[in-house]
This record gives sequence, C-alpha cells and structure tokens, in this order.
Amino acid sequence: MGGGNGANGAVAPVISEGYLQEIQSSNWSERHTAFIAGLGTFCLSYALISEKGCAGRYGSVITDIDLAPTPRTAKGLMENCLDDGDGVCNKCIERCPADAISHEKKDHNACMMYIIENVVGVYPEKYGVYTSGCGKCQTSTPCDRVNPKREK
Repeated sequence: MGGGNGANGAVAPVISEGYLQEIQSSNWSERHTAFIAGLGTFCLSYALISEKGCAGRYGSVITDIDLAPTPRTAKGLMENCLDDGDGVCNKCIERCPADAISHEKKDHNACMMYIIENVVGVYPEKYGVYTSGCGKCQTSTPCDRVNPKREK
C-alpha cells in the first residue's frame, strides 16, 4: 500500500476494484472486519452485535498506518448473542421472512432469494429507495439497539 516514499496508503473496499456494484457484493466483509477490530460478535443471523446493537451498517478503511491495537473484550464468536440453542431468544429466527435462520445455521441462499424477489425488485418502485438487504431479522429484537449481554 505504501508508495515507498514513506507515504501511507489506504483502501476502502466498497470503492475498490474487487467490489461488484451491480450486485452489492465484495470479496471483503465489513462485518468481519469489525469483528476482527473487536467491535462486537456475531449472532444467529450473522449480524454483528456491537455495544450499540446489530441494526446498523459497517464500513472499513484499510491502511498501513501503525496504530496501537484495542484490546478485544469478547471471549467468543457469538458472546453477545442471547441464543443458547434451547430457544431462549429466537427473535431473529421468528422475524426472518425467508425462514433462513435456525439455531444450527443460516441459509444464505434462501435469504438472498427473498431479498432478490421481495426487496431489490420491489422497494425502489414502492418506497422510492434502493436497498440490497432486508434487515427484518435485525429489528425488534433484544439486540437491535444494544448489546443484550451488557444490558443485564
């Protein structure tokens, strides 16, 4: 990234050559970058639950600037999720209109097909906005605006 003259380099994946604008896809995951940076942990819907919840978006800029690391507070991949496999929460499972989320996995194909058929092709004309996601599993849940494990 650096130019050899001591200058620092940076890239934002969403505007990089690897980002495919027409399908809003990338070889880079903003959520995974946020996880690596210690900003939160995942939940059953694979959203990232930060201290401010999971109903949000992430962006990243990758640079070669030397920065001091921030200590990670989470001990596990899904530490902030209330799910225990026995139905303690289930809200994201119940909210998913594609029935794509279970305690075992998320069916990414079912999720994407729902988005293609019911969101991408409908929202621009009906609501006047373009969106590449559904997000219903991330709203009206105990983790939508807070980290539910820290709230208690």
